[in-house]
Amino acid sequence: MFEEVNSQQIGKGDLMNQAAGGFDPSQLATFIIPMMIFGAIFTFISVLPYWFIFKKAGFSPWLTVLMFVPLANLIILYVIAFSEWKVVPVAQTYLPPQYPPAPPSPQISQS
Repeated sequence: MFEEVNSQQIGKGDLMNQAAGGFDPSQLATFIIPMMIFGAIFTFISVLPYWFIFKKAGFSPWLTVLMFVPLANLIILYVIAFSEWKVVPVAQTYLPPQYPPAPPSPQISQS
């Protein structure tokens, strides 16, 4: 079932490649570079909404940096959610839809 490997038959580098499943460390850049690019794009996409929310709420947009701190991100979200925003709300007025005028009713002459 299992064959014993004689250390004289296989060199030291071959043993490491067999132990690593044939993975070549020089291929590491092939995986790391795209993951870094994807991570940068994901970070930008996830930070951008917080930047605008903090800005709209009247807080410093640089509080977005706290979104990377594990417990501080939950605390700052609750602070923002339950604090009074320094934004003047838009007046909510109801304007009925403008329909065209009704056609004139027919005149019936009585003779």
